[in-house]
Amino acid sequence: MQKINSRRLQDLEVQNDGKRESHGNFQNTLGVDFGEKFCGLAFSPDGICVLPLAVIPTKDLENKIRQIVTEKHIRKIIFGLPFLPDGKENRICPIIRKFAGKFESLATIGFVNERFSSKTVYGKGEERIDDLAAIRILEFAFAKT
Repeated sequence: MQKINSRRLQDLEVQNDGKRESHGNFQNTLGVDFGEKFCGLAFSPDGICVLPLAVIPTKDLENKIRQIVTEKHIRKIIFGLPFLPDGKENRICPIIRKFAGKFESLATIGFVNERFSSKTVYGKGEERIDDLAAIRILEFAFAKT
């Protein structure tokens, strides 16, 4: 992943004359790391930069997603699906797919194999890492384009 310093970022803004361009079809994208107890959320305004948003209890997820879709004008929601090592879906994948269906009228829905998304961010501290896993889910999705 290439790092951009603040001067380069400012130069890019000047070149684009304030117009936000997206990478592929990923403008205003929400990433969701769905868990049985907690869920992580991440946001990308352009398909390049990805920011952590929140870690929330799963029982609050539907309302939080609806709020974020409205506030951030989300166009696409990417849900991570935790596939098994043999490539098959695990027992929670149908639950995630059904839950994602609730948002089809609000945004384009996508799925990405999120296996190992949490493991790649372990060791970052004692706090919940679900939002960091959601960042990885968006990075996985963007890498596929």
